[in-house]
Amino acid sequence: MWQFILRFIRRLFGNTVPAAAQRFERMFNEGGQRVCSEATERPVSMPPAVVCFDIAECFPLAPRDSVVWAQEFVEHALRMPGVKVRKYGAGIEFIPKFVRIERVYTRNHGFILSLKGDYRQVRELLPNASCGMWYYTRARITTKASLAAAIKCIPIAWRAR
Repeated sequence: MWQFILRFIRRLFGNTVPAAAQRFERMFNEGGQRVCSEATERPVSMPPAVVCFDIAECFPLAPRDSVVWAQEFVEHALRMPGVKVRKYGAGIEFIPKFVRIERVYTRNHGFILSLKGDYRQVRELLPNASCGMWYYTRARITTKASLAAAIKCIPIAWRAR
């Protein structure tokens, strides 16, 4: 299959093969491993995903309510089978991707949450939810009641993954 793609690219461009095709060919020839030989390419280093997570350690400046609520949500999401979590920018990423804490508030109380799944089902439980990108629903979790509703939405997001 890969050889067919390489032959097609060579036929399409002749002797002037684009740089992206050359990188693709190098990657294929080296056993499918990512090649970072050019100065413009840098390997991406992501923190490892774990099965337990401490919000207070990752967000030391966040208000106590934000930390406690986000930690409670993370603990409920980690109950799903095979789920791991890691810090990702200003938020928290879950693997597999079915929920994501986009941002833990550091000035206000709470966090912004993205849930995968049907907007209508999530909207019934979280009235302040809005339609997000790529089949995700976004919601601000700013009260204990909205946190309880978000926790009820975890199974909906899990089924939609």
